[in-house]
Amino acid sequence: MSKEKESSAWLAPGDCSFDYILNPPSLMYIPRLSVVFGECCRVLAEGGAFLMMAPNPINYVCDYVDDENGGYYKAVHRMPFYSKEHDDSDWIEYGHSMEEYLGGLIACGFVINGYVECQMEDITELHFMTRAIKSR
Repeated sequence: MSKEKESSAWLAPGDCSFDYILNPPSLMYIPRLSVVFGECCRVLAEGGAFLMMAPNPINYVCDYVDDENGGYYKAVHRMPFYSKEHDDSDWIEYGHSMEEYLGGLIACGFVINGYVECQMEDITELHFMTRAIKSR
């Protein structure tokens, strides 16, 4: 095996190689979730679990508006949404719809058998976590 193939072999695990995949909040930096979900489905063994945590789309729908009463949140964006304005980096953040998240998992052959939401300190920071099982 060539040195190049040998060093990149760990990047491409074989089909059905894993029983579990844990995906912390990171999908907001991926434009097409189907690519990630398809690869997760490929490397998971049948019956394997994919645990995913992601920001709820409401995080991207609202902006804070200052006013004389202290301010409020207002729905100003449509979904799906993307922006470079969330911080000073060059990263683009993608606000995916629940259809992209949950429908994308189902379309790739997952059965969703767990869902929970987590409210962070900031009222607009709502995350969710799913547990999806590879069914085919």
